[in-house]
Amino acid sequence: MPTRADTHDLYKLKRWQKDLEATPEDAPPVFAIFLVSGEDRAAHDVFRAFRASFEERNLGFAHLVIFGQHGVSETAKRLRTRFGLEEGVRPSLVLFSGQGNGPQVVALPAGAEGGPHPDAGSGWRDALTSAVGVVDGAGPNGRAVRDAVSEICRLAIDSPAA
Repeated sequence: MPTRADTHDLYKLKRWQKDLEATPEDAPPVFAIFLVSGEDRAAHDVFRAFRASFEERNLGFAHLVIFGQHGVSETAKRLRTRFGLEEGVRPSLVLFSGQGNGPQVVALPAGAEGGPHPDAGSGWRDALTSAVGVVDGAGPNGRAVRDAVSEICRLAIDSPAA
């Protein structure tokens, strides 16, 4: 029987795919995917920092999504596999920002202590600065990046449970 986390994240993945498909072709090629666990409060705080910045720039759900916040789901595990990340490793940000063909993977702080600032280092801040630079600079056409991310969604939806 699926857990709450499984049900929630699969619904979110399907909604995200629909939003990606509806994203205009001239939208910024910036897509941030957070893969966390329910205990990773510090990583959740990093997500909130991204959300605040993205909302200021009118970027919505298609550009920023988090999986695993209610527990590690089968969907989160499948996405980790699709992105070539090891299972059970610290929380991660997978960022597509129109820079090359693949995403940038940033390790995020694990656990509940400290929030995003004390132990996260500058990796997430650098990733956010880079993403914002692409958005604010009206970077390259996002269609190819959007299509690649949408395909990852489709493959994760179509994959059998791990």
